[in-house]
Amino acid sequence: MRRLALAFLSIAAVGAARAQFEGFANQGLVGVGRIPANTLDAGGQDTLGGLFSAMAFNQGSLSVAPGAGGALTFSGALTALPDRGFGDGATDYHPRFQSLSLSFTPNYTATAASPAPQTQVAFVNTATTVFTYGAGTNFTGFDANGGNAAFPQSAANSPGGGRRSLDPEGIARAADGSYYVSDEYGPFIYRFNAAGALVDTITPPPAWIPRNAAGTPSYTGASAPASGRYDNRGIEGLTLTPDGNFLVGMLQSPLAQDGSKNGSTNTRIVTIDVRAGSPTRNQVVGEYVYRLGNGQLLSAAAGNNTPGSRSTPISEILAISSHQFLVLERDARGLGGDAGQMLYKRVVLVDTNGATNLAGTGYDLAPGTTGALTLPANGLPTGVNAVSRMDLVDMLDSTQLARFGLNANGLAPDQNTLSEKWEGLALIPCNDPAHPDDYFLLIGNDNDFKASSVLH
Repeated sequence: MRRLALAFLSIAAVGAARAQFEGFANQGLVGVGRIPANTLDAGGQDTLGGLFSAMAFNQGSLSVAPGAGGALTFSGALTALPDRGFGDGATDYHPRFQSLSLSFTPNYTATAASPAPQTQVAFVNTATTVFTYGAGTNFTGFDANGGNAAFPQSAANSPGGGRRSLDPEGIARAADGSYYVSDEYGPFIYRFNAAGALVDTITPPPAWIPRNAAGTPSYTGASAPASGRYDNRGIEGLTLTPDGNFLVGMLQSPLAQDGSKNGSTNTRIVTIDVRAGSPTRNQVVGEYVYRLGNGQLLSAAAGNNTPGSRSTPISEILAISSHQFLVLERDARGLGGDAGQMLYKRVVLVDTNGATNLAGTGYDLAPGTTGALTLPANGLPTGVNAVSRMDLVDMLDSTQLARFGLNANGLAPDQNTLSEKWEGLALIPCNDPAHPDDYFLLIGNDNDFKASSVLH
């Protein structure tokens, strides 16, 4: 399987579905790129693997130059984050991030009748950095089955050898070159320096910590917890606000106490103060309900408005202001995923203004604690308002996909069929003086290290 990166152009325009979203519009697909999944990474010892579990573009690295045919080429540095490695937590993969040199020449004129080749987005893997802790010990991607209640850790007799377990799913680059990385086992948020060494740990609210029936933290991804984040559904999205003052994380699915893994709709966004010298530094200062797209899904019958049978998990969140975000929400269908018609793969525009802040309330307490509250599986409690949302990009738009030889539904699946796991978002400024708020939206997929051949 080959990894795809899609580039959509989102520019300012007049009018939107809701007042707080006025000025946002999607102007269509303008580029596609691929990387062979069995390429060796810059470390030279492992397959490049599931590259775009998350990504972060270094805005200060951007350069723009004339390209072929007079089109502009945008270049810069992109950080890409694989997850826990081969075998879904069954191997001693060493979690890492990849440094990429990005080159992007948008194509605005491709048509379905004369599709463009999928070469507008190009990458070169320039460096591989392995995450470490303590005196340079590597993390392991192996399951956190060691029973340590303080942090995720592999069992001593496992391939992980008792080392700390890490399933990285979200990444945000700070101005000093360090990185915040969200962990699905925890779900903790770690800060690593530019060399990949652990320097800080941020703990989520007690309600988010996975616990067994006895109330003891249990970080394994191999079984469902009694409460807290569902197995393999941790802090999937992570971003920094543009001013660098607040870190924003998002749960992939509702907490176990808030309903079922696939059928419930209320997941959560958390805001953490990361300002140096702040009295609330590294503490949660905001927490909001995000309603998943279960009620918006169509059934497999074309043209049917029947809601789908399961909610769509989120894959990424990307800040565009202190209160507005892009959220990538998608179903589990597509190339490499579940069988059936793809129903919902969209980038959603979100605004937390007007939403109820649950931080410090009973919703943050672990179930069984005095005063603990839970969200309903569907609907909202009286007095609780969810964030506002508006669909911005429909990735299943067949007309746009056909301009670059891609397809979603209606054709026999092939290597040009849209893949299941779109998980990375990044914004690249268009640098257009006439339209200073125009950006390219880069969307990357994570293939979970699936390829015709892999090396570890």
